Amino acid sequence: MAKVNRKLATILATDCVDFSRFMETQEELTLANLTACRDIIDPIVEEHGGRIFHTAGDSVIADFGSPVECVHAAMKFQEALSSRNEAIEQGPKLEWRVGIHVDDVIIEGDNIYGSGVNIAARLEAQCEPGKVLLSRIVQEQVQKRVNFAVIPAGTRALKNISNEFEVFYITKDMQEIVTGVEVQPANVTDTADNNLETVSKKPRLAVLPFTNDGRDEDSGYLADGIVEDLKKLINVQTEFLELRQISLSTIIKLYRLLQDKPIDLIHSHGKAAGLYGRFLGRWLGIPVLHQFHGLHYRHYLPGLRGIYLKIEQIMSGWSEKIICVSESECAEAESLRLFSPGKGLVIPNGVDGNKFQKNAEQRESLREQWEIPKNAWVLLSITRASVQKDLEMTL
Repeated sequence: MAKVNRKLATILATDCVDFSRFMETQEELTLANLTACRDIIDPIVEEHGGRIFHTAGDSVIADFGSPVECVHAAMKFQEALSSRNEAIEQGPKLEWRVGIHVDDVIIEGDNIYGSGVNIAARLEAQCEPGKVLLSRIVQEQVQKRVNFAVIPAGTRALKNISNEFEVFYITKDMQEIVTGVEVQPANVTDTADNNLETVSKKPRLAVLPFTNDGRDEDSGYLADGIVEDLKKLINVQTEFLELRQISLSTIIKLYRLLQDKPIDLIHSHGKAAGLYGRFLGRWLGIPVLHQFHGLHYRHYLPGLRGIYLKIEQIMSGWSEKIICVSESECAEAESLRLFSPGKGLVIPNGVDGNKFQKNAEQRESLREQWEIPKNAWVLLSITRASVQKDLEMTL
């Protein structure tokens, strides 16, 4: 028996959406547009070290030595094809789907065979038009090596392969992650006629409890009380870890949680939680929304202040959005280059004073009772009197 030549390869399968339908109505224009699309796809595949080994009219299958280069090629030609569609005036706007998988394959002459080719083709068939769908093994290889966002997309039942094949979308558009409009985790059944049955999936959140930044016990009790209330109020499946200190063991605990559970989104709040959440989100390819708990750089010594700001600047690149509680906090963070313009999102945090307004008689009575002059301003501050609050500046 002849020796079988094998290798580990990254397989890319791409196909033109609705090509047959367009050919029935606009045959010549469709064929001309297909040729123009191939003039975009083929050179980009070759530029990134890929080799096209099979074509069948409107489909292309190529192998790459590197999953990173394969993903870069797919994203590059999808972007180029999208730009072309915006510019053309005649003929159909052809969109392409892409599926990518890594597997051990058999080499025979110029052809490649094996389940890896079949899986890539099945992923392509289930991909949304204009997007790139990855298998879990590809996601693990590229998540730390590319600047794109890798978004969990649930599982797929691939015929004759697996009933629960985990897949991921890869995209440049961060807004998809924040709004959740287009890319949603789903369970999809692969049938013989390629009809897709979408089943909704309840989101899962990883929540880090509030920590007590002060030294008094009362604040600690308050933080614990908020955590208990959250457990009762949040109407989604949650996992709570009692993580109170920055340590390697804490990182390991959280890493195991994020690995074991299909977490779709991380929301971090404050310094310690922000460090854990954004670091592990970057590592595991999970999108992160981070919320500032005040900007705590002023009370640091100059050397530590520079380190803190630098860390925040780096981790900003690992956050899809940065939530601030006021316009002034957002503007200050931007001036410190803690995130790029447009990445900050203001969600006001405060109390509606109108709900606590007293009528004129009550106000006059209180002024007399407390011996407050009629024209004097009255300020009520409900806050933790820590150094970060800078109450002296307020007074």
